[in-house]
Amino acid sequence: ISFACIILIIPFFFNSLKILFLSVSFLLINTIWVIGILQILGLSLNQNTLSGITIALGLIADSMFVLTETAFTEKDFNSYAKHVFSIIPSMVSASLTTLLVLIPLIFLDEIIPGIKNISITIGLMIIISVILSVLFFPSFIYETSQTRINVIPIKIFNRISKFMKKRAIKYSLLSTRHSKPIKIIYLLLIFIPIGIFIFIGKDITFAEDNEVLFCSVEYEPEINADYINSSLDNLINKIQENNSVTFVRTEAKKGSAQVEVGFNSKICNKIELANYINSLSRYIAD
Repeated sequence: ISFACIILIIPFFFNSLKILFLSVSFLLINTIWVIGILQILGLSLNQNTLSGITIALGLIADSMFVLTETAFTEKDFNSYAKHVFSIIPSMVSASLTTLLVLIPLIFLDEIIPGIKNISITIGLMIIISVILSVLFFPSFIYETSQTRINVIPIKIFNRISKFMKKRAIKYSLLSTRHSKPIKIIYLLLIFIPIGIFIFIGKDITFAEDNEVLFCSVEYEPEINADYINSSLDNLINKIQENNSVTFVRTEAKKGSAQVEVGFNSKICNKIELANYINSLSRYIAD
């Protein structure tokens, strides 16, 4: 579905069959490389790694679109090459900032099960996209932009393009000409959500009575996630019988499962709850 969404949107910005083909190839090659590296690292394709790939597809498409736009606007190769050289540092630095914010998430897997695999996958997608964008994509995209086979009728494309450009110019001018009111509105938009929270009685502080206990259930390595999910039903039902438990969430993957149990610390402390869950292990012994 993610690939389909990207394929559907590209012709409205770059009305070229070759551009469409090259863009899809770029994304596919990137994904194939990431899947291969994940296998080398011992990470299988599961709901976490697939989520990372899906999220990253939108991120890595940005650099591809910037280079494509440059190829369309510059008329000769020297101008195009000069423009590409000037934007590559920005592309690399933007990718590095994204990679940096992913690093802390790798160490939070015990708090948010699966976040490590998601972060690693997104990081790999970004690193490979930078390599492909800098070393290979510019040469292909410049040659392709010179010969165009339209995907949608040129009249429809021109109308859509004209409509989007007019709206972009209109709202950009509105923002620059009325900068003071826009800044005031922006500040209001910051405080409105806080006001809504206070008005509806929500507590936005970090002090809570609820805590979370994280458990791990280990199976044989070859047991799949569907079987694990079904085998955890009895355990979940028994855990929920404890009146201190507020929620139970599970995440199963091949060979193991993570169980997240929310509980009211005023009724039961973490050690008591851990002992209670441990005593229920006979319900998943099969």
